[in-house]
Amino acid sequence: MIHGPCGKMNKESPCMRNSVCRNHYPKGYSDHTTHGEDSYPHYRKRDDGQKIRVKGYDLDNRWIIPYTPYLLALIDCHINVEICSTIKLVKYLYNYIFKGHDVVNFHIIADETPQDVDEIKEFQQGRWVSAPKALWRIYAFRLNEMTPAIYSLQVHLPDHQYVSFDQNSDLSQLLKNIDFSKTMLTEFFRMNRVNKKAQNLKCLYGEFAEHFVWTPGKRKWTERSKQKVISRLVTVKPSKGDKYYLRLLLSHVRAPTSFDDLLTVNGCRMNSFREAALQLGLLESNSNIEETLEEAAGFQMPSSVRFLFATLLLHCAPTNPSLLWEKFEMELSRDFERAQVQAHHSTAEIRRKVLLDINKSLQQMGSHISEYKLIADDGSLNCHESMTKEVDSEMSIVVSPEDLLIASKLNAEQKRAYDLILETVFSSKGQSFSLMVWGTREKHFYIVRFLQHLDHRGTLQ
Repeated sequence: MIHGPCGKMNKESPCMRNSVCRNHYPKGYSDHTTHGEDSYPHYRKRDDGQKIRVKGYDLDNRWIIPYTPYLLALIDCHINVEICSTIKLVKYLYNYIFKGHDVVNFHIIADETPQDVDEIKEFQQGRWVSAPKALWRIYAFRLNEMTPAIYSLQVHLPDHQYVSFDQNSDLSQLLKNIDFSKTMLTEFFRMNRVNKKAQNLKCLYGEFAEHFVWTPGKRKWTERSKQKVISRLVTVKPSKGDKYYLRLLLSHVRAPTSFDDLLTVNGCRMNSFREAALQLGLLESNSNIEETLEEAAGFQMPSSVRFLFATLLLHCAPTNPSLLWEKFEMELSRDFERAQVQAHHSTAEIRRKVLLDINKSLQQMGSHISEYKLIADDGSLNCHESMTKEVDSEMSIVVSPEDLLIASKLNAEQKRAYDLILETVFSSKGQSFSLMVWGTREKHFYIVRFLQHLDHRGTLQ
């Protein structure tokens, strides 16, 4: 299997990004396979003088894609095979498994070709079921299995219970038959008040499902007799305020009997769950923030962990952001590392890229990374690179002559709004507008035309 050619030989190759091959071909020569950083291998590519003619160019071993001859012969197709050598890759494998079903957008039309093209016409999205999957379902084979089972434990504030029901249900009858005030959490409190076993066990909320079973139909906990399970509290972002601190308390306070019990510290009732957590010493250090990041790093992708890191900086005010950064730099940088190492970028350059991405999230929330003293070692971040994603996206709009002509094809109502907004922009008046249209495609079409016009006039800032 041979890559390319690309680079100077073929600048139009699909792998080219900013005049550089995104897969970093051609590779360097090497007499032996070696392990690079984080166990990523550098495969043997010997300079034996052999070359092969591909698309008019002589290519050597540096262009060979890693493969196994057995799998190529067995599957009879191009297949890239590389070693997976760290446990951290398991998280990425799960991401592929649980990404959801294949789907396809489709629209049913008559056989004859329509005369008018309706750009706003809605398409349906359906799940694509392949022949092997259909056969598997027809024969009712087991689709998946998980051992042990995992309980997701609800977390909600007082009188903020989640309620779900069929849209065709009779609500009055439903409220008579089901007590929606009872949830996993409220019944956990009740069991700690009335059940002797629960009182003796003094469980944390996250440990409770190991000893008791939740029955949704009866909305109650009963003692577990068999089958080991694992339980976890649902994730709550720091931006959720008191709900985040409620989760923090549930993770540290054993056998609480009510929300008021969680709010009471040393006989005094606090006004909020944050105050209660503060009085219990849960916020005196970065320990709770570190636990949040450690938990997230176990199952979320690095981009999500970076956004969480930015949120924690803004909303939780860690005592020492620099130490927090040093401890979790590897988890925050994981997706940048491989690409940057293969491109022979330094550790400092990888760190700068990660900080830039964190800064983008902070800017979207009205803050800046300089407020947390995380860039002292690397100097100031480049202003152009640290622009918010929204501005960067708008500034990158490509305007073609055809796009400018489309503006003249707006209908009367669109044209009135278009002219009014342009008049406001060019008169430097501060004003907000709301576009009320059916669906999203028309609005997107309209906004893009408007931005292209501004960019063409050089007024997009």
